Amino acid sequence: MWPGSTSGGLGLNETAVLSDLGWVAAPPSFGPDAGTAAELWFSSSPPFPCWLSLGAVRLGERLHLAFRHRRTLSGPDAAARFAERFRVELYAIVRGTVS
Repeated sequence: MWPGSTSGGLGLNETAVLSDLGWVAAPPSFGPDAGTAAELWFSSSPPFPCWLSLGAVRLGERLHLAFRHRRTLSGPDAAARFAERFRVELYAIVRGTVS
């Protein structure tokens, strides 16, 4: 939350949104001619004034993340740095190497 215009009377703005589709045990089927889906992605749109939205879905044993950001609130370098830092920190949590 950032200080700013009111949200619930607290004088704060939401800065991020998380959408989680959960775990999809088996790949979706698009018919016998399409083959098996190997990845599953979706993205949520961050409502203004949110800077970032994160979509998460697990297909089998793989976690797929999709980041979206508002270009009017930050540049592509900031979003890329955030996504990379998020990946590194999440990996450290999974591996149990968080200090």
